[in-house]
Amino acid sequence: MALIFTCVAIYHFGGELSYRWGERRLRRFAIELVLAAGVATCLLDAAFHHGIARCGGWAIADALVIAWARQFPAATLQFYGGLRLQGRSIVKLVVATSIVFALYAGPIAMAPELVACIAAAMYPRGWLQR
Repeated sequence: MALIFTCVAIYHFGGELSYRWGERRLRRFAIELVLAAGVATCLLDAAFHHGIARCGGWAIADALVIAWARQFPAATLQFYGGLRLQGRSIVKLVVATSIVFALYAGPIAMAPELVACIAAAMYPRGWLQR
């Protein structure tokens, strides 16, 4: 399921961001966030000897959803046929979902996702605009 969700997020949100930003800018954004999440995860693993093993793309999927929501604040997403959210609400939902999973699995285990969410939510607005 994680692979399917990641692929759909990259295709849908990454595709719209690529059209708006261009491939080069989207690639830079994705590399910056993935590197930040990777470095933070490695540092936490070295400090706490937790043995974090990650396989999946939830971090990049979260970052793309947040970037999309910040880039298109007036756009509406409809979840499960009923819940309709726009811009800030989408960012809050993605961050809150990651925090809930971090409370369940542990913040060190969810470090890549948490760092990617925080980095995407705090990404400078001027760099998002075109």
